[in-house]
Amino acid sequence: DGVLFIDDLGAKKDILRDLEGCRTAVIASARKHEWTYPKRWHEVEITIDDQRPKLRDMLISMLRVRKVEYTKEGVEGVLRRNPTPIYLELLARWLERKNERLDERTAEEVPDDAYSFVREAIEDCDDLTIALLYCLAKTRTGRLHREQLEKLKGILKEEGFEGSGSYRGILSSLGESFRLGHEIWKDVLLSWDGGKPEALSRIS
Repeated sequence: DGVLFIDDLGAKKDILRDLEGCRTAVIASARKHEWTYPKRWHEVEITIDDQRPKLRDMLISMLRVRKVEYTKEGVEGVLRRNPTPIYLELLARWLERKNERLDERTAEEVPDDAYSFVREAIEDCDDLTIALLYCLAKTRTGRLHREQLEKLKGILKEEGFEGSGSYRGILSSLGESFRLGHEIWKDVLLSWDGGKPEALSRIS
């Protein structure tokens, strides 16, 4: 009974196999380049044009939640980049962390893609936090309970990684469980392209 929702199914081949005999209705999202089009799925392709009418409201809402000041020109400057929802979320977080407002100038200066936001956020972390994030990215679900994270933090400290190991505000939380906010974090942590942080070089 009910409906099962799964995000980013194309990157979760093991779950896809498990669904072969599933009788529950499934609604899932997948990146087009990762989707192998198995049988029995009804496909709906969603493009950026489908989302565009709501992107402005989405961005303004995200900025208000994080108490980031903005101008109309700044918002329009971002929308000209044809952003995705995850780009807007990461942009709002970036502006909040930098204590910047979104105006015409900052709209020109912000990173070009969502991956750049994530790389910069990781680079701002201490060695212990980076190692912790990497270990979390290596798990099958990208999710660990708080107690598991604290035990893992202790092990990494014994291995010589230094820092606070603070993950609150970086990871998404549901009760006492914490996870990477989006698959982009996993992509960056496991496939860093050149000039990676020293902690990431040590542990990977």
